[in-house]
Amino acid sequence: MTATAHALVGAVIAAKVGNPFLAYPASLGSHFLMDLIPHWDTGTHRKQKTHLRFWLESLFDLGLGILLVQFLFGTHVNPLHLWIAVFFSQVPDWFSVPYLFFKTRIPPFFQVYEFQSWFDKKTEFALGISTQLVVVGPLLYFASPTPVQQIITSALAFLAY
Repeated sequence: MTATAHALVGAVIAAKVGNPFLAYPASLGSHFLMDLIPHWDTGTHRKQKTHLRFWLESLFDLGLGILLVQFLFGTHVNPLHLWIAVFFSQVPDWFSVPYLFFKTRIPPFFQVYEFQSWFDKKTEFALGISTQLVVVGPLLYFASPTPVQQIITSALAFLAY
């Protein structure tokens, strides 16, 4: 899944689960469950991309996730709780960065990359983004605190992909 999708699901968990002892493991677990769904992310076909393109796509994805989380949840969820849940929803990908971007096999980063690869079910762009919309869209809709925000959330989620 994209970093944006992982961040939004982590934010949904933070919004709905106030207990950190439940929210943070749920956010971490959501990462692996979401990656089991066929998806596209910036790492799809990364060997055919230039290093610069891979970096730029990844930074854009990360930035989009941060902006959407802040816009949609920033005023409704305790900020510390929100961003810790978002971090846990993305942490397996963060641990993969040293290998993916720098080709280092430093423990535990390479081992996390290998472990997480077992869950990663990638597909082409159109289908891969569609599956993310189908999964993340309804979660955002039901997690939004107001009806107006539900409309905005649905529209932004559609436009973001």
